[in-house]
Amino acid sequence: MMYKKLLVTLDGSRISEAVLPYARSLAKSLKIPVQLMQAVDPEDFRLLPEPVQGQYYETQAERTASGVAYLERVAVTFPDIAVKFCVELGNPAELILDKAAANSGTLIAMASHGRSGFQHWLLGSVAHKVASVASNPLLLVRANQEMKTDGEAELTSVLVPLDGSELAEMALPHARELAIELLIELIVLRVCDFSNYRRLPRVNQIARELKLEAKEYLEKKMRQLEAQGLEEVSYLILEGDPAVEIVDIAQKKPDNLVAITTHGRTGIKRWLLGSVTEHVIRHATGPILIIRAP
Repeated sequence: MMYKKLLVTLDGSRISEAVLPYARSLAKSLKIPVQLMQAVDPEDFRLLPEPVQGQYYETQAERTASGVAYLERVAVTFPDIAVKFCVELGNPAELILDKAAANSGTLIAMASHGRSGFQHWLLGSVAHKVASVASNPLLLVRANQEMKTDGEAELTSVLVPLDGSELAEMALPHARELAIELLIELIVLRVCDFSNYRRLPRVNQIARELKLEAKEYLEKKMRQLEAQGLEEVSYLILEGDPAVEIVDIAQKKPDNLVAITTHGRTGIKRWLLGSVTEHVIRHATGPILIIRAP
């Protein structure tokens, strides 16, 4: 079993709870324990204005106590699953990364938007930093207020974009295990981008050759996956900008999970993801499984 534990990060908001239906579904199907976690950022309290008479401000101790009570209520929504929970004090992104890194078999699950005290969990801050740096796989749900938070998510397929590189193929073992355990279809996808060949005289012939190469490559991957015990597997070839086409097909299949590989690098000014992966996690409305390549 590739995953040993599911680390679910919440901040008390309904938006952050959009990850819960997926967490319940995965924990049940994979038969793995769940760790619920809420981070209390000390900066929330340092940024409080001067006390105003008659106005109440929650203390760190009170925030911790209310966080424990909140996670207790969430824990009972995971029937027949071993659930632990904790409220930690510190930088949210660092706490999530450290907690997950303690066990390489931990799958992080979080929503990309939410509210924590006086700050926001925005893609580009906490969630972006976790996606960029975490060595653990990350299930990221780009959430909104309308998404349901109860019950279990019903996924019908897992989509794996491939570009022919070993880097992209590192998502396949994760996708294969999820497809087998969740009893869903695995779809391998190749997007043929002909934009660099538009002005060449043989553009049509080049396009046919590239599509044929993509077909042979995906059929080979299908046979390998079938030999590894996967029963439902298919392939899809699209034309256009890879980032745009991946987001588009993901939106057309709302019950689909996109499994994609990234290689982030830390820089002085910002956290970098692969350009395609970054576009997908910023714009795809469904769940995304991000696999960090070494």
